[in-house]
Amino acid sequence: MPRLKFAMVCASNNNRSMEAHALLSQHNMQVASFGVGNNVKLPGPSQKQPNVYKFGTPYQDIYNDLLKQNRDLYVKNGLLPMLERNMSVKQAPEKWQDNRTIFDVAFTFEERVMEQLVEDMNRRSQGTMKILLVVNMVCNRQAGFVSCPVGCLGALQDRLMRPCMTLYGPIPIICLLGSADECKFCHVALLPAEATQ
Repeated sequence: MPRLKFAMVCASNNNRSMEAHALLSQHNMQVASFGVGNNVKLPGPSQKQPNVYKFGTPYQDIYNDLLKQNRDLYVKNGLLPMLERNMSVKQAPEKWQDNRTIFDVAFTFEERVMEQLVEDMNRRSQGTMKILLVVNMVCNRQAGFVSCPVGCLGALQDRLMRPCMTLYGPIPIICLLGSADECKFCHVALLPAEATQ
C-alpha cells in the first residue's frame, strides 16, 4: 500500500494542526498542515485585542512581534514556546483554501473547521474523483490553549495505527487509545480529493 498523505487543519495553522504536524513528522509520515480562517489569529493582551497576521507571515516574524509586545505575557500563556515549535516544523502558516495538494486523510480539530474544509472541497472542480477522508476530532477545551492537541494526538505511536474500513478498502487511521477524556472522533466525511481549480 502506498504511503498516505495527511493534512492537519485548524483555524490558524498554529496550535492544533502544528502539534499534529510535528507529531506525525516525528513518525516519518507524509504530512502538511493548514488553517481555514481568513487570517491567523492568536490571543492578545485581552479577548478583544487578538494578534492578527496574514497567512504566509513567517512564524519567526510573529515570534519577534510578540516578543517585542510583551515577552512575559506570551511566555506565560504558551504562545512563544508554541511558535518556537512551529519554526522547527515549517516557515509560515498556510491557508487550506490556497492549497492544491491531493491528500488521502485530513484531520480537523473543531466542527466549524471541518465545515469550512468540506465547504471549500465541495466548491472545487473535480479531476480524478479520488476520495479524501476527513476526520474531525473534538478536543477538550479545558485542556488549555497549547496542551489541547497533545491530548488529541499524544497517544500516537506506530502500534496505534490500525486499519479502518472505508468505501475504497482499509486504510490506516490513528486510533486514540488512553485519551478518550481529551477528545473523540466526532465526524467522518468522504469527499472527492482532487481539485482541478
